[in-house]
Amino acid sequence: MTTLSRNPDRSAMLMHRVFWRLHFWAGVLVAPLALFAALTGILYIFTPQIEAWKYVALDKAASSAAPRSLDQQLESAHLAFPDWSIKRIVPAYAPGSTTQVYLSLSEAASSAPTANQQTEVNTPLNAQHPAHCHHPMQPDTKGSKATEHGDHHASARTRIAYVDPGTAQLQGSLLEQDR
Repeated sequence: MTTLSRNPDRSAMLMHRVFWRLHFWAGVLVAPLALFAALTGILYIFTPQIEAWKYVALDKAASSAAPRSLDQQLESAHLAFPDWSIKRIVPAYAPGSTTQVYLSLSEAASSAPTANQQTEVNTPLNAQHPAHCHHPMQPDTKGSKATEHGDHHASARTRIAYVDPGTAQLQGSLLEQDR
């Protein structure tokens, strides 16, 4: 006849309680982090819809006229921001949308004297890229030093100009980091 010892049952109950308490406190500590990740993930998923609502005045074209040439639209952005160079262009993809012209502040313009001290020194744009003589403005093909070297302030030097393709008029602009 064997006798059963109560110690294994008691130690199993003690281990069960210890693990249950550890599980509870781990849940108390991790649950807020999981909730935060879930909520920010939901915001990230709905970013396009939130931006479409927030920037409707910039994303939607005011006129419904036939689109003008891309060169005319670029000229409008260039006249509004003469010290900025073209980084990239997102043409109006659908009727009623604006053309987005991404502009970057050139190194020379960011270190140039203020408007009161600035002298008129312009090089012809076509001299930079002879293959694109028919374009009034030239893209920045050298690349921004800020983006090449991983400068986290590169978006602070990028501006998005929204041009109405029907009128080729600047509808508005904002810094890329503000979008």
